[in-house]
Amino acid sequence: MIRIAIVDDEPNILDRIKQSICSQFKERNIAITVVKYTNGSDLLNAVETGYLFDVVFLDIELPDGLGLNVAKQLRNSYRNIIIAFVTSFDNYVYDAFDYDVIGYIRKHELDSRLGTVIDRVIKKFREISNEKIFKNSTGQCRESTENIVYFESDNHNITIFFNNGKEFSYTDSLKRLEDEYAIHGFIRIHSGYLVNLKYVYSIEKDYVVLKYAEKNEKLSVSRGRAKELKKAFQQYFRGGL
Repeated sequence: MIRIAIVDDEPNILDRIKQSICSQFKERNIAITVVKYTNGSDLLNAVETGYLFDVVFLDIELPDGLGLNVAKQLRNSYRNIIIAFVTSFDNYVYDAFDYDVIGYIRKHELDSRLGTVIDRVIKKFREISNEKIFKNSTGQCRESTENIVYFESDNHNITIFFNNGKEFSYTDSLKRLEDEYAIHGFIRIHSGYLVNLKYVYSIEKDYVVLKYAEKNEKLSVSRGRAKELKKAFQQYFRGGL
């Protein structure tokens, strides 16, 4: 799940940006939450009171000051926050990149440029949130998401299978994991399986073959999920997931 904030002082533009962002992430099968703000102060106040955002889309000229100043304050407080500017102005483009922004989108180019910036956001978010910690009653496990082959669920009992052949079991919800790990290229193929597309060797009629740890493993694919799996597999290897 990616938490996104959008800041623009024009409500109609704000709604348009939100709609476009939601559409782009829906195409990529990635869950997001979006909060809208009409000025920078409200965003900064929300952050100070505990709201956490992974990505912020900022207008440059806001009623309470420049979006550049908002970006500076966000960057000073949260080094890893991902920032993009969506603006009607060209004259701030060089200043904007002083704040390590992921993109600078002119509003009249929103439809043509947003998809490219979203792909950069996804790539950056993956890099930032790559390492995970899992805990059970006897200990914990710290691993990179890229080393996870798949999750198996049996009534909230989750077993993680790693690419070195090791396993780790704990309690969680596969639905929650599905929302969290879609950004990392995982897809639900069955009521009991969430797989990492990186390890999908082939897709057959009613199962997938996963290749890891010097073995090929077959997992069942639900009939209703086969089409979505094939689409996600193609997108993943085109770099769109």
